Amino acid sequence: MSVRRLSLIAGAALLVATGGSLTACGGGTSAAVEEQIKNQTGQDADVDVNDGTITASQDGTSVTIGEDANLPADWPDLPTPDGGQVISSTSSDKNGNTIQIVTFKIDGDAAAAAKSLADKIEADGYTLDGEAVIGAQAQYGLSNDTYEIIILTLIGTVTMTVEEKG
Repeated sequence: MSVRRLSLIAGAALLVATGGSLTACGGGTSAAVEEQIKNQTGQDADVDVNDGTITASQDGTSVTIGEDANLPADWPDLPTPDGGQVISSTSSDKNGNTIQIVTFKIDGDAAAAAKSLADKIEADGYTLDGEAVIGAQAQYGLSNDTYEIIILTLIGTVTMTVEEKG
């Protein structure tokens, strides 16, 4: 199952199961989300709902969405956007390599935060492979011998995709 599909299903299922509120908790909600994922994919997933945050895990992929989301446990030594609050994180194994996607809520100018982040990563020895900036939207691609990184903005957020090279 793709990380994107599991993320979308888990998020949608959470909203359905909690009546649109991320403040629900308890085993009943977890079971409802697990059932929704199974109904949509035909596969089982482990789901934990805790104080406004949901974590769904399936076949080496873990997705966390909500108020108390954190960086994945195996996040590489990379900077994150200044003042950014993690609102979703995903870690998955892709052909033996780790791919991680983290979205940060940004108070202020997300495009400026993305540019500052790209500058910091480049200063750490990464190569800036490309950039595109159109108004408030920005995207940067960076890489080194170990990782490929994409930084992009969307409506007050900065998302980092970090893929281990194989």
